[in-house]
Amino acid sequence: MRIEPVAYEAEGKLFYKIDIIVRDNHDRPVRLRKRRFRTVQEARKWAAQAALRVQAGERITRRRGRAPGGDLTASQVFEAVKKHLIETGVWRPSTAAMITGRWARIDAEIGNKVFSRLTKGDLERVRRLDATNSGPRLLQILLRIWQAAEKMGLPCPQMQRPNVHVRGGRRIVWLTREQAEALVAAILPRYRPLTILLLATGMRIGEALGLRPEDVSPDTGTITIARTWDSHTGRLADAPKTAGSRRIIPATDAVLQAIATTAPVGGRIFGAVELTAYRRALHQAGQAAGIPFRVTPHVLRHTHASWLLQAGADVTVVAAQLGHSSVATTAIYGHVSLDSTRAAVERIPHFTA
Repeated sequence: MRIEPVAYEAEGKLFYKIDIIVRDNHDRPVRLRKRRFRTVQEARKWAAQAALRVQAGERITRRRGRAPGGDLTASQVFEAVKKHLIETGVWRPSTAAMITGRWARIDAEIGNKVFSRLTKGDLERVRRLDATNSGPRLLQILLRIWQAAEKMGLPCPQMQRPNVHVRGGRRIVWLTREQAEALVAAILPRYRPLTILLLATGMRIGEALGLRPEDVSPDTGTITIARTWDSHTGRLADAPKTAGSRRIIPATDAVLQAIATTAPVGGRIFGAVELTAYRRALHQAGQAAGIPFRVTPHVLRHTHASWLLQAGADVTVVAAQLGHSSVATTAIYGHVSLDSTRAAVERIPHFTA
């Protein structure tokens, strides 16, 4: 809903006022009126916050047109943020579905708590959940919801928000060449070409599943990545994850040979592959190969990036290969860079005192 405040003059000064009708959770109209905002941004912020509270089922106090402060629960804030991010195109339906599934664990811990009254103890409880979480960090999801709520003008915890981009507690894992060979040998034959592709290119799984025959050029030895497969909607999305995701990458003879052995289905090279079944097969192959951690499609992406850095590739080259919009994203592979730096340091002349 686009909210346009109305300008008016009073006492020789310019002010803005809000006079809108919104509907509550019972589809009843509620009028929101307030005057004497000094800026358009201040008026819009108040109106958006009040409208979301009405839609969440809260009463709006009539006295001086003010909305009651800070009674939204964490669950209500999440739903409001999710709706806003979907409507503004920040979240795709698949992203919203994935985060909603992760949020369920957070909701079980703090969903009924008033969001503006969350404490450091509540954040710690969510952080502990990450010990058994194999997907995106739950604490990071909570902090991103908090960040979005702040921008929307919703009541937020009365403490400084920790850094959203902190990655502490997550260990990046990748395969050695011996482990990768064992994994390829152990995976079911029908999934072997896809596994080889992911290891040799570092593609995201959605990008690989979205490949069409015309995206592969044996003559130039390249693969064009211009779309992604959305497993939640079962559709091919024309836009990749980020602007940097649209790219052309080299394809080795082994990759081209693996693709050539795969019969396209539904206009996609790997149209016969169902993502959940592939994840399960990859995990089972990892166990059979004796790999001491869970192997996922993203582990294969980490593996490719790590191998490139170990081979001496510049971080900007790795970022372009992976489709990262920013080199800063590639910095998560600092463990590999440190190993490479150590090896380089060992090769320079040594001096003694």
